[in-house]
Amino acid sequence: MKKVSFVCTSYRRYYCVRRILSQFYAQTYLNKELIIFNTDKENPYELAFQDPAVIIINNDIDYLTGNPYENRGQICRDAVTHATGDYFMLADDDDIYLPWHLEQAVDGIEANGKDAWKPEMSFFATQDKLELVMNTMEASVIVKMDRIREIGFRVDKTGFEGLSWYTKLRDENNLDEHNKDYLPSYCFNWGDPSEVAGHKQSGDIDNPDNFENHKKASGDVPTEALKPITLKELQDEYNKYYRYININAFKFNENYYKKYFKMNKVKEILLSYMTAMNPTEEQKEVAEKRLEICVSCEHWVQNPERCSLCGCLTRGKIFSPRGADACPAQKWTE
Repeated sequence: MKKVSFVCTSYRRYYCVRRILSQFYAQTYLNKELIIFNTDKENPYELAFQDPAVIIINNDIDYLTGNPYENRGQICRDAVTHATGDYFMLADDDDIYLPWHLEQAVDGIEANGKDAWKPEMSFFATQDKLELVMNTMEASVIVKMDRIREIGFRVDKTGFEGLSWYTKLRDENNLDEHNKDYLPSYCFNWGDPSEVAGHKQSGDIDNPDNFENHKKASGDVPTEALKPITLKELQDEYNKYYRYININAFKFNENYYKKYFKMNKVKEILLSYMTAMNPTEEQKEVAEKRLEICVSCEHWVQNPERCSLCGCLTRGKIFSPRGADACPAQKWTE
């Protein structure tokens, strides 16, 4: 299993970075690392716990010039030097990444045989609206890390940094902008209140002072060591996307819907049980096997997120593959 480097650069967006940390842990893909590159050295980030998969760098000086950063391209270039993954994915600090985001991207790039993979459309959210749109959406793209290092980032204009590799890969026919084999997993998010989002660089893209304006307007500094937002906060973030996908399920490829969305809902519940019950490796294997069977069962429903026949996954029966707790539908009692 190849490793994905999820690369986040940030300046004074403490809550957003906490949310990124939570979304990183919510990803169903296992072999991953999170690079948090904080350019506000006056307010450094420190992880509240030990995790070698989360790498935090507090730095405001360009590695090449020795001078303070002048644009985001320089920052992205330096952040990637800390990545050890086979694949690169951008984690814009204020955006939303649903739990199958990394998994689907890896599946896509390994299936297409190209240097990059991208869904045709991604979510765009404001405080009043959620819709699917077509755009470059660099944070929806997975790229082989060696190509990112080869091509690099534009350093002439903040907001255009990713167009260097995006445009080159597209023109090489290594990036299909009209790929329809996906389930939406990324949101270009304009829905946060101003005290959370601060300045939106993408909304000020033609302003020569864009980079400095972002620093002036962003003021959400850390108040304690970095830790994820609560599970309820994350679920509240995700729920509107889940509702959209459920309501519009007929628009999406049924196989992708079942594989990434339906399975993901079961995994969320499984994870909560596993965390509470501290299962053995054998129990985990049993749980994973049961997951595959339950998710294909016609009795599985997503509201209220349990089996409509026996109530499995709400009664703590996950780790009992036989006997008195066996599924009444006889789906997993071999």
